[in-house]
Formats: sequence, structure tokens, C-alpha cells
Amino acid sequence: MTGYVIFEVKEVFDSGKLQKYKEAFVSSFTKYGGELMIGPGRTKVVEGDHFEYVGCVRFGSFEQAELWYSSSEYTAAKKIREGAANVNALIVEGKF
Repeated sequence: MTGYVIFEVKEVFDSGKLQKYKEAFVSSFTKYGGELMIGPGRTKVVEGDHFEYVGCVRFGSFEQAELWYSSSEYTAAKKIREGAANVNALIVEGKF
């Protein structure tokens, strides 16, 4: 089954630092077969708490998503993001 990593960016504190993270983030997942499905764009919260935007990367399997998330490439990207934004992330198994 497909694996998805979903990011909910709750609040941005440093947009310049977050842009550097995005560049490192995008280059980190292609090696692991990841494909950006949802990136920053318009959002409308219809239930729950406000957030800035959502991102979603699709992988061939849940295990590939886990492997990428714990990879040295993404670990380096996360360090760039420290202090730039309040983010929730989760890995979800899907059918598509």
C-alpha cells in the first residue's frame, strides 16, 4: 500500500528560513521515490483549528515513507526548519 507523509504547517515564524527548508525538503524525497502531491497553496479550514498550509508527499509504501522520514537527507532539512515554523507531521498508509 502507498505511504503518505502529511505536513500541517500551523504557524510560520521565519519565512526566509522556511524557504531554505523547502528547497532541502524537495531535493530529499526524490531519492526515496517520493512525489509531492500537495504543496503550499490556498486552504480553507472548515473544521478544527487554523493552520497556514498542508503538504503531502506520496511514497510507494508506508515503509518507504518511514525510511525517507528518518533519512540523513531529511534530518538535515528538518534542522534547517528548526525555529522557522510549528509543524505537525504524520505518516499514513493509503490505498492509492
